[in-house]
Amino acid sequence: MVYRFIVFTLMLFWTVAYCSDDVIISNYKLPKNNALEVYEKTKDLELLKTLFEQTNDFESIEIKDNKIFLEKKPTLKTLNISGNKSFWKSEIKAITGLNENYTFDTSLLQTIPLRIRQFYADKGFLFTTVDITSNYTPDGYATINLKINEGKKTKLNDIIFLSDQSISELDRITFLKVLKLKKGDYLYFDEIEKKIENLLSFLRKGGYYDAFVNLQDIEQVNENYANLYVAINFGTKYTVNFKGNKAFNENELRKLLTLEENGFNHYQLNKSKENIIEFYKGQGFLDVDVSYEVSESEDLYQGLYSLFSIININIEEGQRYKVDKLEVKTDTPGIMDGVKKILSNYYNQRELKEFLEKREEDFYSKGYLSVNYSIKENVKDNGLVDVEISFYKGKQYILTKINQENYKTKIEVKLPKIYDPKEIVEIQKTLKKSLQEDGFLDGDVLLNVITQEKEDKVEVIADFVYEKGSIYKNGITFIYGSNYLNPKVVKWQLREKDTFDSKVVDVAINRLYDSRLFDYINPVFLKNEEEKVLDKALILHDDKRGLLQGSVGYSTDQQFKVSAALILKNLFSYGLESSIYLERSNFQTNYRLSFGSRLLPYGLTSFISPYKNIQYRRYFNLSSQGFDFFIEKFHNKFVRLRITFESKDSSLDKLTLPSPVKSYSQFKISLSLTDDHRNSKIDPKKGYLFISKISKSFKDIDYYSGELSLRLYSEFFNYLVFSPRFSTGYIFKNNNTLPISERYFLGGISSLRGFGIDEVAGEKGIGGNSFILINNDLRFLVYPKYNIYLLTFYDLGNVYTDFKEYKSHKFRKTAGIGIYVPTPAGSLILDYAKKLDRKPGESGYRIEFSIGLDF
Repeated sequence: MVYRFIVFTLMLFWTVAYCSDDVIISNYKLPKNNALEVYEKTKDLELLKTLFEQTNDFESIEIKDNKIFLEKKPTLKTLNISGNKSFWKSEIKAITGLNENYTFDTSLLQTIPLRIRQFYADKGFLFTTVDITSNYTPDGYATINLKINEGKKTKLNDIIFLSDQSISELDRITFLKVLKLKKGDYLYFDEIEKKIENLLSFLRKGGYYDAFVNLQDIEQVNENYANLYVAINFGTKYTVNFKGNKAFNENELRKLLTLEENGFNHYQLNKSKENIIEFYKGQGFLDVDVSYEVSESEDLYQGLYSLFSIININIEEGQRYKVDKLEVKTDTPGIMDGVKKILSNYYNQRELKEFLEKREEDFYSKGYLSVNYSIKENVKDNGLVDVEISFYKGKQYILTKINQENYKTKIEVKLPKIYDPKEIVEIQKTLKKSLQEDGFLDGDVLLNVITQEKEDKVEVIADFVYEKGSIYKNGITFIYGSNYLNPKVVKWQLREKDTFDSKVVDVAINRLYDSRLFDYINPVFLKNEEEKVLDKALILHDDKRGLLQGSVGYSTDQQFKVSAALILKNLFSYGLESSIYLERSNFQTNYRLSFGSRLLPYGLTSFISPYKNIQYRRYFNLSSQGFDFFIEKFHNKFVRLRITFESKDSSLDKLTLPSPVKSYSQFKISLSLTDDHRNSKIDPKKGYLFISKISKSFKDIDYYSGELSLRLYSEFFNYLVFSPRFSTGYIFKNNNTLPISERYFLGGISSLRGFGIDEVAGEKGIGGNSFILINNDLRFLVYPKYNIYLLTFYDLGNVYTDFKEYKSHKFRKTAGIGIYVPTPAGSLILDYAKKLDRKPGESGYRIEFSIGLDF
């Protein structure tokens, strides 16, 4: 504390370098923020204090003399860990809770050695020691050193029992068997605690309901061995005797006692008594009477223990009743047969209730909301009972219509359907959330359920009434946390309107994440209910500015594929990015240098990339070099529009098909639209992905072209996903005048399965100026734990040389089965595809495999 006080005092003299106009005074330099801009706009220090509090970066924030004083937590620059021979540094780092380049609370350092020792103790190192030291620089950066002396894994030397009563050698041997420990066993602290619990459970089963067992001490004998001291407080020995029980044995009745779990007291005795009575009555003993008595003895118990208590439970069973008259009133077939089966022998009240309750739950889940049952008993003196059962399921409730008043939100509910009150309440919560996301932050949604009774059912109308209130205006936006990015760039992403719109914020956050500049983004909303204004805070934390990525994959199309990329991010504090990308596979060699930004104003992204690409195709090799430049516009988190300019020079060699030219220059303009409504990018089960592109090629190659692709995803029964895809493309140019590298070919694991890459070249075998491809996938989730799907598919497709062929769309057809495992690092795909229209000279099937990446 003295050190921190000295540092804070010194830093007060340096705050002029860290603030403007002496309004914000901090002991350490702050990351980039727009706090002064917020203050100039609002002149509200209380608001500024609230905003700084959202960052969790400060130990104290005070307002004094029209200034705000910040005591910033230190930032961890380096965490040095030594001595960890048995575990990775990442494991130790996770235990500390410390992250480099993040601020931390210095008071937490005191608990770190304890947490690490506990971790080691659970792994068998009971005598590990940990030393922690820390050094701080004047500008608030800390270096923390952790020195670990693991010692050796600890083995058991002996167990010493400490008790309020003497323990015989025979009992000691028994206790050791219960603990399942012997000399030389490795000791794991978390397992020791479980073994102690097992011993306590054993003692309580033996009648020591008040027993208490704990690990008193661990004594280190030498470097490898230790003694365990186990303290046992036996308390009173209880013996439970059952008297009068003829129908059921003691083992069945002991299961009804609550003494083992909860200890001995009169409340537990009464609870046990009630359980026994309920059990007997459930088995037809309607006149059962149960009482208990407790007596203590000072006599020796088996010559070992001086104090024990006897609990006598007296049971007067009475008669076991049979059903004399049975009357069942019901509108439900099957109830009578089930009841008769249960009551065919003795009157079993418990089983009867369980049967009726289960049927009641089943019908309720199917929309019979008024289902109910009752049981009336008339007990006679001769051991007989008359039973009257009433079970009515009533009418089924069907949700037929959903109305929305004063506002409208899209609801994905297929009507009519079984009415479920819980589902309607969840819809109400969703509508309220949607209303608030649209800026009506005080809004509410009221629910009015209207029923209309018909002959065989009850129709339900759910009427949702919106109480919107006032829409909130956008207030200030506080931006804090980046050490490199200018806050102005973050504000560009918000494109704020006068009124609050959560969709704008969602798009901004998605863009910030997609920029790969941050590993942490926390949006905070501060609501001013009086003025109907919403202030926002975006708390950021930078990721590494440089990134080296590499990947390795394999597919039967490209065989091995290796790629590497060096990325430099957030250049010049404006989010600019530069990267070098290298790729090599049996299909192509690709070199690309890119420069641009993902965080331009107006939701734009733009990159320019010179490149060189060599493709090794089935019918030719293609070498291209040039550059492309694109501008992409994000309209919302689903839709983006991209315009691309490309200029390249290409040359062909190793041709096995004729081509009108072997080298050409090309300038191409493309406009593409992507609408991605998939519910997951890795493993989509609902939604769709639509991609369309129109292009114009100039210079040596002159043509227009258009392509589109639509893939749908539908899930059934929570384990089956149907995913059809339709793709087509058309080049408005005579096929014979197109270089072979500009023509369409199909085939491969991501195209027309069952054919090799480029194998489908059309009826004339020369490629085409158009194509149609239809994929139909049906995935079955067979192993949810590892997200493993069984896949069956049916593909159709071909390429065409003119519009007449395109209109006739004669298809090649394949079908097959496979295994599909989607992962964030790329999918694993193994499939067997069979040609359904095999031609002479073609193989009949193809086994395809891809791992690591989606090619």
